[in-house]
Amino acid sequence: MLFYTYTVMLSSPIVSGESETNRISRDVELLNIKLDHNVSFYVCDVLENLMELTGSIGYKNSVHPSDLAMQFIRELGYEPTEILCREITTAEFRRNLRKASRNDFIQDSDEIEIELNLPADPRRGGKTRTFEKIAENILTKDELLSRCSTIALGSGLEQEIERIFSKPSDNFIGHPVHYAFISDDMDDAMKATGILVSALFSAGRLRSRRIDYLKTTKRFGIRVTEKPTLDISEVGSHYKTIAGGTIVLVPNDLDYESETADPGICNVDELASKITEHRRDCLTVLVFSKGNMKSLDKLKSCLGNIKIIDIKEIPFEPNAAKELLRSKAESERIGNCDSLMEIVDKAGDKAFYPADLNRMYDDWLDNCLYREYFSQYNDIESCGKPVIQVKGDAYKDFQKLIGLERAKKVVKQALDFNRFQMKYHSSFKDAAKPSRHMVFTGNPGTAKTTVARLFAQIMKDNQVLSCGDLIEVGRQNLVGKYVGWTARLVEEAFNKARGSVLFIDEAYSLCDDRSGMYGDEAINTIVQMMENRRDDTIVIFAGYPDRMKSFLERNPGLRSRIAFHVDFDDYNEDELMEILNKIASDAGVMLAPDVDSKVRSIVQHAINLKDFGNGRFMRNMFERACMAQASRIMSMDDQFMDEKSINTLTADDFDIPDEIMPKYIFRPIGFAG
Repeated sequence: MLFYTYTVMLSSPIVSGESETNRISRDVELLNIKLDHNVSFYVCDVLENLMELTGSIGYKNSVHPSDLAMQFIRELGYEPTEILCREITTAEFRRNLRKASRNDFIQDSDEIEIELNLPADPRRGGKTRTFEKIAENILTKDELLSRCSTIALGSGLEQEIERIFSKPSDNFIGHPVHYAFISDDMDDAMKATGILVSALFSAGRLRSRRIDYLKTTKRFGIRVTEKPTLDISEVGSHYKTIAGGTIVLVPNDLDYESETADPGICNVDELASKITEHRRDCLTVLVFSKGNMKSLDKLKSCLGNIKIIDIKEIPFEPNAAKELLRSKAESERIGNCDSLMEIVDKAGDKAFYPADLNRMYDDWLDNCLYREYFSQYNDIESCGKPVIQVKGDAYKDFQKLIGLERAKKVVKQALDFNRFQMKYHSSFKDAAKPSRHMVFTGNPGTAKTTVARLFAQIMKDNQVLSCGDLIEVGRQNLVGKYVGWTARLVEEAFNKARGSVLFIDEAYSLCDDRSGMYGDEAINTIVQMMENRRDDTIVIFAGYPDRMKSFLERNPGLRSRIAFHVDFDDYNEDELMEILNKIASDAGVMLAPDVDSKVRSIVQHAINLKDFGNGRFMRNMFERACMAQASRIMSMDDQFMDEKSINTLTADDFDIPDEIMPKYIFRPIGFAG
């Protein structure tokens, strides 16, 4: 549905008075009944030969909204000479209805809102907090492309604008694709949405320039104590009201299943159902943070044949970052921003995401306001240093890991240093950042990769790294087959890991038996890139303790650039049992009382084996037990089965692994008869 406001010049003045107002009110109601609310008009105010009108028009109506209004005014008995038409938001349409009610041209604005199936007004009991905007009017392709240059989503958006204008449409049929913006900056995503909608409208792919933004609860699919900000029962109303336009959904976090009957809570399947139902009449734009791709992938898997185009945030290179910051300063009439440009220069070749630039600009402006423009306030002390807390669920998950005390200490040191810099930024802003590269040494199954993955996310959550992915590579990804290939492969790996953690597992495999070969070339290039990218990339070398020692001794330059050496000790018997219990708990499986003694006996023999798998050994044993349990239950009569039996593993389900069978003799605990 499309909403408009009109200012109409009439050929002759309207005779003012109660009788004329009543006639207009009566005739408007009769005409709207005749139009069956596919087209509805309401007089808001009259002043001599000037009339204010508001209207709602079905998006499939092919007649121009100004022509429809002219016809309506003539049927009211007036002759229009000039009409100004403007598309408006739902909120402005509501205000126009209330104005019409105050001026007695309609009886009850609330009744009309119900008749038109408008979503519940948040100010009058509606649960959904939303806002709307109208995108810019028809623009040329060049004008739209120029707007893309100022946002981080612009590069991907430019490609889509080229595609949109490659085949404009004179007749709106439906939407061949919908969109997902992957960005941590909501303002940037909103600007990108406005540009996209203007492009589609200009190319005839949208009937309306109206954009409706809806944002979900913090936990979408789980009962929360706070009032939900999105009620799934109202989403359908928003889709119907915005038909012909665009709806923007910003799910903070999607859960995959919902076990509550609360109508204010919905899950990913319900959201996908609404998108699918309105896929042709309403454009859907999804906005997800870079750290929430799992939820986006799950939502896509529920959308069937719907095509979603991902448009991802691309960081600004230094020159582009300068241009953006300079234009921002100029927009606030700040003539001299040289000191701001120096901050960018000091970062070297680092790329910047919008959130980075916004923080940089705000810090710079706070400082230069009293240092350069209002120096009389230099002696006034600030309100104190902010308390910087460790952020994110990844850090909580990391702390829950069993054992790993050395790894936890190192991660805490890295976070403490980052918090120190943020708290005392103004005093130490020019201090060089120390190296944060690491070596993880430990036997198989000691959680090296798990810790690296959580560490990357922790660094992102706490603004140490901009992206926070874990890029895992090995010899095959870094060492080329021919002369000249290796350096290029290493550089490609570092480019992929920009703003993230580059995890090189079994790093000693890079070395050849002979010195001076391709493996040494890879290590030398890695050393160079570690230095050049130290601000925005952390390298973690991982492997077995004895071989990692030889590897580091081979290249002193590499060894000198490693800031942290983290030893992952083997788990002891009690820790391994804790791991088994946690694996079972996470899987929703109970362990019978006799499991502990059986598994401990197995662990006591396995723990001394060469290349013992530690936590991996426990997971494999648990998975084998689950399969053994399935076979045991399927051989039993259903009448003896209950939920507890199905969800419980017994000692008989835990088989003795083949590798320890020759040494294993089970000795029951207690006295033998």
